[in-house]
Amino acid sequence: MAYKRKIVTLVAGLPSGEIGALLRREGLFSSHLTQGRQQLAALDANTPEPKRGPKPNPSLAEKLKVERLERELARTQPRLAQAEAIIDAQKRRRRTPTL
Repeated sequence: MAYKRKIVTLVAGLPSGEIGALLRREGLFSSHLTQGRQQLAALDANTPEPKRGPKPNPSLAEKLKVERLERELARTQPRLAQAEAIIDAQKRRRRTPTL
């Protein structure tokens, strides 16, 4: 599609006498040019319009990410404290001499 778009835009800027020379140089027929124009017009017609409304706020996205990470940290801190307590208890058990 990029090649077709390139050729169609080149032809649009050329005077009529040079279009034939371009087509011969590229090994194309005028029907290829017509089909390319139709396909590109159909693609452009199917391209959705840009969304209307307020622009996304990048600082809001960062704020939401920070809040999500803070919630995740608050959820994992108790698990970390519990794991550290278990590890300390296991260390103490190994230190006690057995008789």
